[in-house]
Amino acid sequence: MPTPFTLAVMEATDPQFSHCQVTITPHQAVAWASDRNDLDQLPDDIEALLVYTGKTQQDTLVVCERLRSHTRTASMPIIFVAPSYDITHTFVVQRAGNAELLTEPFTLDELQDCLEEFTTETS
Repeated sequence: MPTPFTLAVMEATDPQFSHCQVTITPHQAVAWASDRNDLDQLPDDIEALLVYTGKTQQDTLVVCERLRSHTRTASMPIIFVAPSYDITHTFVVQRAGNAELLTEPFTLDELQDCLEEFTTETS
């Protein structure tokens, strides 16, 4: 049984967040509104960010830069989720560091592989 993570899910529509809640068990999904500027308010138990990509690579880059420039999320693992037909966000993931990319719809096994990659890197 994998060690449960608590993930902040950002930039997700209601159906995307519902998919997260169902798919990522035993992990916990916490919705985090994308318009919140105060990342200091992010709950302390958040261990990774699950960020749905924007419509453009530039939209995703803006979110990524905001997350990486804040002390609370600067080194936190980020898992970007992109539509399966859109691989243009690969650049953002590479630039972000400590990040992975999943395509929709992702499975628990795929998410678990990403989380294990993060824990292996920090061990």
